[in-house]
This record gives sequence, structure tokens and C-alpha cells, in this order.
Amino acid sequence: MGKSVIDLLYLAKQNRIDIRLEEGRLQLKVPKNADKNLLEEIKENKEAILDFLNSNNTVSKKYNKITKSDRSALSHLPLSYSQERLWFIDQLEGSVGYHIPGVLRLTGKLDKAALGKSLREIVNRHEVLRTVYKEEEG
Repeated sequence: MGKSVIDLLYLAKQNRIDIRLEEGRLQLKVPKNADKNLLEEIKENKEAILDFLNSNNTVSKKYNKITKSDRSALSHLPLSYSQERLWFIDQLEGSVGYHIPGVLRLTGKLDKAALGKSLREIVNRHEVLRTVYKEEEG
């Protein structure tokens, strides 16, 4: 019994043979010292590999885009279990262990407006940086 398609793809990856599906065709990028026997097995199983890659091609599948939830009617959202755990640890011993300080040394002329705009954009893109945890009823 021959190798399965998954075994062949795994062996190809281990041997730095890049196999990909491009516009319905099998494309290989082969290093100079590639195993000739493995290349022959890939060639013999080309149709099976094509079928496997086509059936598992997530690029061609249609997915619904994740839309932003309307939170205007909500006064607050419950914490996730991970957020509750972090809050509890912070109440017990503080959260200093979760702060990772970093220092950057910038040289040259600083464009304060551009730096401010960059930092605001980062905060706008990442909701977690705008999240506030308020304690209610102790």
C-alpha cells in the first residue's frame, strides 16, 4: 500500500518541497538536492494531491464576514472567564506581572503629530486597549 496524500505532503514539507495549489494547478518549488524517489511518488499521486488540496482549499470557500456588534443599547458587557481570572489576580496581588515595560530610543527629529496619530490609530484598531473594567457592588 502506498503513502497517503497527507503522508506525501508531510514528507514533501520535511524535504523542503513546497507544494501548493495555484489557479487549480499543482505548483512545486523543489530544492536542488530533492529526493528523486519522493518527487516520483508526488508525480504518481498528482491527481490525488490535487483532489485533496481542492477539497481543503479554504481560500475558495465563502465565509460570512464577522460584523461588529451593536453595543449602543448595552450598559455593560459581562467579563469572559479569562478577564474574570485576570481581575481576580489583580485584586489579590496586583497585576504588575502582566505589564511588560519597553523602551525605545528614537534618534533624529521627532514628529510629535505623526507619533500621536500612530498611537491613536493603534488604540482605535485594538478594542482591548480601550477596554475599561468597572467594579460594581464590590
